[in-house]
Amino acid sequence: MKVERDAKEISIGIKTKKPEHLSLCKLCKDSGALIYCSHCPNSYHLNCARMKESDIPYGNWYCNKCVPILEKKLKDEYAKQEKIERNSKGNKLKEVVSVLSNFEKDKIVMKFAKKFPQFVKQGKINYPIEDRLLELDPEFHQVVLGKLPKPMPCNYPQDVFLEIVSITLFAYTFSSHIGITPFSIDKLYSELEKDNESVLIKEIVMSLIKELIVYILSKENLDEQFSGQNKFLYSAYKLSNVFNIIDYLPYSWLTLFSEVMTSNTFKDYIEDTAAESIISKFEEFPLESNFFKYNLSEKVSCITFLISCFCDTKVFHEALSERIEQRTELSREKAMIKVQIKELEQKQAAEVKAATTTRKSTSLADRIAKFQNKVHDLSHKIEDIQVRVTPIGLDRDYNEYYIFKFELSKIYMLKPLENTWYYFSTKEDIEELMQNLCPKGLRENKLLENLKARFPQMKFGSDSERKSDDDYFNKLSEFKNTNSDLATAKKLMLDLEKKFTKYLNKSNKQWEIEENQFVWREKVTTCDNVFQLSELLLEHYEKSSTPLRVSVNDSFSDSSEEAEYEKKYRKVSIRLWQDFGDHNLIWEQLVQSVANSQQLILAIALYTSVLEHYIQKKNENMKSEEKKRPKEDKRKKEPKTKTNGVKHEDHCFFCEDGGELICCEGCSRVVHPECIGFDKVPDDDWYCDSCNKQGTRVTRSKARLRKLNI
Repeated sequence: MKVERDAKEISIGIKTKKPEHLSLCKLCKDSGALIYCSHCPNSYHLNCARMKESDIPYGNWYCNKCVPILEKKLKDEYAKQEKIERNSKGNKLKEVVSVLSNFEKDKIVMKFAKKFPQFVKQGKINYPIEDRLLELDPEFHQVVLGKLPKPMPCNYPQDVFLEIVSITLFAYTFSSHIGITPFSIDKLYSELEKDNESVLIKEIVMSLIKELIVYILSKENLDEQFSGQNKFLYSAYKLSNVFNIIDYLPYSWLTLFSEVMTSNTFKDYIEDTAAESIISKFEEFPLESNFFKYNLSEKVSCITFLISCFCDTKVFHEALSERIEQRTELSREKAMIKVQIKELEQKQAAEVKAATTTRKSTSLADRIAKFQNKVHDLSHKIEDIQVRVTPIGLDRDYNEYYIFKFELSKIYMLKPLENTWYYFSTKEDIEELMQNLCPKGLRENKLLENLKARFPQMKFGSDSERKSDDDYFNKLSEFKNTNSDLATAKKLMLDLEKKFTKYLNKSNKQWEIEENQFVWREKVTTCDNVFQLSELLLEHYEKSSTPLRVSVNDSFSDSSEEAEYEKKYRKVSIRLWQDFGDHNLIWEQLVQSVANSQQLILAIALYTSVLEHYIQKKNENMKSEEKKRPKEDKRKKEPKTKTNGVKHEDHCFFCEDGGELICCEGCSRVVHPECIGFDKVPDDDWYCDSCNKQGTRVTRSKARLRKLNI
């Protein structure tokens, strides 16, 4: 039978004090010479614990399970002791400060007050104070000035960044007035960097040009507003009764952009600016074909020029007046609420002084809190109305911080001395910035308050980045999504020809014989440059002024092919431009000088407006004459001659023009001899086709001829 023995007593003669240990080895479950753990009741053979007799300590021995527990306990005790010592040092420091006599404290404050009296009130320093003073003696002011986090440098060119911000802010501020959906700085920069047509840039330019054209055309002494390069604006002015150039802005926005920039109206805005050097190169490098080849600075200068001009328009002044009225009203409301808060605070202070705590005092505190929230909301509304960009605050180094309403994912920082821009874009960086700002400094206190107020509104993460990558779409746009290419010009020309041909066919006319019309349409469809298309436009213009009338007199038909054309078709003169003086000559020169599809589209649009005006006027004249003309009784087919009191018309039934006319002996109609295929006035009576079909004929000795000068 094995007996339990104390291995420590056998080896070094020291007996273990704890008798409550296990009598068997923890590992092999056998008795014998055992060594006992000083922390737990476990016992071990020396071999099981991998020990020799020389390893047995004179003091306490701990098994492998208890060693890490005791090490942790020792560390915790050490940390606790260290904390106690640190606190004791802090307490000693406080004791030292408190031991200072009031005289010494007053002496230090008085010394500070002599240099900076504005920061001392009633013998105490009135914080916040100038930030630089805190840096000079942080120990005296009991502040720890942490190091501000390092921002990221902006990827944009520093020389145009502020102008890009101004464009973005302008679009955000006057979004509803100019009809453009707000966008971010990143989006504008990426679109300006493109070397091809951009939807965003097109929408910005069109929104501004629309108002500038209206402003130019509303000026007095309009002839003085146009320079030699304003051909289309001048034409729009002369044809303003029938032509609205704004309708064709999506087709020819670059052409009109060029004409606005060269207009005399905004000449003062160009002098001594970057836009002046750009305009000086227009003759050699037209804006229409070179705008998207400009560098970033030149594009920004052009858009900035438009914004400067827009600030002189009626729309801008009305919008500005509206914002000023809103701001005044909100400021008045804010001031009234502040007065109410002051009155409630006085009541609350009186109750506190009287040491009475009632339900009424609790309701006063709730009302004050509600009013303060209202003041906070009104302050944000007033800031939103503000037009100018102002920093939300400055740090100890006078660096300016900006949060833009249209881009709440970043805080921008400007170093004025370097004139360079930086930004903070992560939540962690901004939180670190707020932690290291000192609330006892004047500038950093204001910056910290504004950051805390705006921090909940900021948006971080991938959502804002994903938005900037999406294609821009202007939800507020009033313009059609169109192209300004040659195909569009062709379509407009074919539509114009189709409409005018339809009108001529009603009066048995056509601007060219059908075979030639077909050839003309084929040429329009297949031509591949602007100059060929402009020649075809001039061809239509020349022939439409002298259309062919289809003969209605069958008695003059001839079997010979040589005489067939002359007897079938006769040229008739119509005055398409009679309401516009000699502007047709100006239009001809304009068409001859077109250099691109945008200019050609405007020329086609001008011509289309003239034709539509002519057609509309003739249709209105015909309707008014039909109303004046007495209704014929279909049952009574009484002949209408001079003897029965019928008055003949004063214009040709076919071409609707005056001159030497033959009168029908059966009705009130009159025609030119050449319009019905006559070389001379017939000796016999003449009846129109309508009277011939109805059988209305009156025998007379000779046809009558009227000369009407119209």
